[in-house]
Amino acid sequence: MAMLNLGDFVDAEFKADAYLQTTLASQNDAGVRDLREKLHIAKSAAAGDLQKNVYKNYGEFVAISKEISGLEGDFLVLRSLLGELSAANAVFRGADPAFVERKEESSVPATSEKPGPETISKDSSHLTQPVRSPPEEGAVALAEFYDSVEGLQKLLPASRAQSVAFDGTNTRFYEVHPATFRQGQAVQLHLLHNMLLITTKKKSIMASARGVAGAAAPMRRLVAERCMPLAEIAIIDMKDSAEVTDAFKIMCHPDAFVFRGESAAEKARFLGLLKRHREKLQEDSRREDLPANRVEE
Repeated sequence: MAMLNLGDFVDAEFKADAYLQTTLASQNDAGVRDLREKLHIAKSAAAGDLQKNVYKNYGEFVAISKEISGLEGDFLVLRSLLGELSAANAVFRGADPAFVERKEESSVPATSEKPGPETISKDSSHLTQPVRSPPEEGAVALAEFYDSVEGLQKLLPASRAQSVAFDGTNTRFYEVHPATFRQGQAVQLHLLHNMLLITTKKKSIMASARGVAGAAAPMRRLVAERCMPLAEIAIIDMKDSAEVTDAFKIMCHPDAFVFRGESAAEKARFLGLLKRHREKLQEDSRREDLPANRVEE
């Protein structure tokens, strides 16, 4: 049998069925076996060349991957900043109906009536609007929260400007490797005034030491893992796939983290809460800047 022409296989119009019909039409069993052997040799040679090229260009591949990851983070941060700029511009032009409506509502005299039990139960439901406590109650809640999270004071020193917008102690998400989608440890996500706090639950050493056979499970204590400024993060809601479901990505340049909720509803509730809280921070910031801009005019 003639030599195998590898150029035929790289042709854009190559058709395997037509090639076999043409090549094997006049071949006997020995010719078919010979073709099979040559195809096997060609396959091994191509695999070897591919491996050599991968090793040869691996350094460049890693460098380009890092560049792409960095550009992705920069793009998301830029998109977030453009969104904030557009919203601020709409407010300054008086073209934000929501802002006007909120302003009119704020001009209505507040009543001295205290919220009833029904209102309190709605405001304290799981994963609803962030809690808005009076300053004294907020300070107490903040102090209790710092006492309950090991290492938080070192990671984010407490200040009067800080507050607990959402305590996610009773929520459970899982870290997911961004590349392999392998599920990692369980984490809790909390919202402070302007920070996203990620914690894990560790077994209490004291509780374990006191534990005896047949006793209740030892207490677990929250441990602070990392904090990210809300103004510097970008949120990407990931579509379900064969590799991972109920997941979302949080990017804080140059890092990217993937988390998975225990259910789609749990993910949706947290992302909705996070979005509303960030919008409130942006609104408060615009209201603080608006009087100064009017004075300058």
